Amino acid sequence: MFALLVSTAFGLDRQANADYHARREALSKKTDGGAVLLFAPLEADGPNALYGFRQDDNFFYLSGWAEPGAPC
Repeated sequence: MFALLVSTAFGLDRQANADYHARREALSKKTDGGAVLLFAPLEADGPNALYGFRQDDNFFYLSGWAEPGAPC
């Protein structure tokens, strides 16, 4: 039971797709037609190699994608 509590304590809470879409739309308006480049760690980079994969907070905030290997 303890392992279950620990694994869920570090999870990312998924919201409705409309929330992520609205965030991307707001960012798009701020860039005035420019591009945004987000960097996220690979599955085995940095602490992910030791503790397991965790999606970059900024990427997750805009996409809601928590798994490694996000589609481009």
